[in-house]
Amino acid sequence: MILRLIAVFALWGCALAQIQPSSPTNLHIRVSDRVTNKLADQKVLPDISDLKGTDLDSLVVLQIVVNPEGAVKFSKIQEGNAELAQRSLDAAQKWHYKPYIVNGQAVNVDTWIRFKYTKDNVEVFLVEK
Repeated sequence: MILRLIAVFALWGCALAQIQPSSPTNLHIRVSDRVTNKLADQKVLPDISDLKGTDLDSLVVLQIVVNPEGAVKFSKIQEGNAELAQRSLDAAQKWHYKPYIVNGQAVNVDTWIRFKYTKDNVEVFLVEK
């Protein structure tokens, strides 16, 4: 009986060791842009000073990854006007966020930034609930 209990505890310990999560810095959490927009402590809009008077009327959606320190470490165009893509990517790289905490640890965050371009204006666009 005692040997069975020892065997069960040994197997249980091995199983627990195998299901330990990876380190939090390797963990990626997908978070809505409505949430991450509130965590952004530095937002930079794309420069459109050379496009004044142009009717842009476009939405550019970027997928970004924010590292545990809050810096944008990756960005790519998800959809939108190709002519405005590089401006949007350049602006997104300058954003900074407060760390997103899971179980007491800052983690990587997958999210989006949406830039809405109109005549002589660009703003962050948040999708309604």
